[in-house]
Amino acid sequence: MIGKPKGAKGGGRNRPEKIHQTIDLYPQYCPNCNSSLTELKAYFVYDRKLTDLSREKDEVGAYGVLRIRNIQQNIHRRKCPVCNYWVYPDQGLFKNARFGPGLVAYIMTKRIRFCMTYENILEEMEDIFGYEFSVSVTEIIN
Repeated sequence: MIGKPKGAKGGGRNRPEKIHQTIDLYPQYCPNCNSSLTELKAYFVYDRKLTDLSREKDEVGAYGVLRIRNIQQNIHRRKCPVCNYWVYPDQGLFKNARFGPGLVAYIMTKRIRFCMTYENILEEMEDIFGYEFSVSVTEIIN
């Protein structure tokens, strides 16, 4: 049997409640025949939530401040008229990621440059951002 037993509590990360930004992702060309798909009708397929760091101006607008942001990505597909192939947007290395490149880079910098333990990194992030992470740092970078 694969997966959790019936009736058992599910694991994993809870989806963020507050969404700071929504991005729609569309395929631009067909990878099979290189046809342009930009003018074709797109169909919503699914959405996913990504937690990342962003640098924003403070309340006064004087300083750049790091903030945790939850981003919802809406994934759309288009059908190629030439080869009849359903095409999804290319999402690169972060296709299945729950955490964005800014957050991953921040953690890796703390780990490598400052030789911090994962526990200390998580503690510091909770202090700085006032955000309680429901997963471990190693889950974020993997």
